[in-house]
Amino acid sequence: MPLFEGTQQQYYGSQSFIATNGQTAFVLTFPSNQTLLNNLATMPTAIGDFNVTVNGVITTAISYNAVTFTMTLNSGASANDVVLVSII
Repeated sequence: MPLFEGTQQQYYGSQSFIATNGQTAFVLTFPSNQTLLNNLATMPTAIGDFNVTVNGVITTAISYNAVTFTMTLNSGASANDVVLVSII
């Protein structure tokens, strides 16, 4: 059994998305039952557990559903915007 199953981004606590025009919802796919090296859970349980940047600019205009693991931007992203979710 491997020590960690997932991508490099999941291991280091970040996940990136390339947005479609007007996209607001992004489903996080961090493994919910794994931990990082510092014993932090890899799946955020609350909005304060992660930062979101859009094209490198941090945004707080978001909501998060910890049941469906969906992060939602309050306003739609433009096509090809890079949305980065980083666990803090």
